[in-house]
Amino acid sequence: MEAIVLEKNRIRNRARILAGYCWNWLKATRNNTNFHDIKIGDYSISWNLNGGDAFAISEESVHEAGCIHTSQGLEFDYTGVIIGDDMRFENGKVITDYTKRAKTDNSLKGIKTLAKKDKEKADRVADEIIKNTYRTLMTRGMKGCYVYCTDVPLAKYFKKLLKQK
Repeated sequence: MEAIVLEKNRIRNRARILAGYCWNWLKATRNNTNFHDIKIGDYSISWNLNGGDAFAISEESVHEAGCIHTSQGLEFDYTGVIIGDDMRFENGKVITDYTKRAKTDNSLKGIKTLAKKDKEKADRVADEIIKNTYRTLMTRGMKGCYVYCTDVPLAKYFKKLLKQK
């Protein structure tokens, strides 16, 4: 997926990699592109450097991953979206799991406290936030979107859905 995004970016500097917030974005490394926050097997990439504006226009930021907070409201020609462990396909259903989100993700702040009071409501709220995160990320690419899923059954499910269309 990264190779395709890099190729598409050569056209007009309008392609980026985006990821669900499943990997911590530590303050100490936010200005160090040599520190790779996101690690999937042998692949690794850093979150975008501090300052979201540069992510959208800097030619070097194609080698970084943006998140929901730095890409919401922006449009690119192409995106490559990494769906992390917070979403999987299991028993014929798409399942979200807020416990797989990064501890540095503020969009789910307070969800663990809510879960202690009302687990069902917490699961519902988190499910909506996680699905909305990926919906937002996948709609940033105006000409195309490439998707990588850390969960192989989810990748197969998406491929099956696309073949049906």
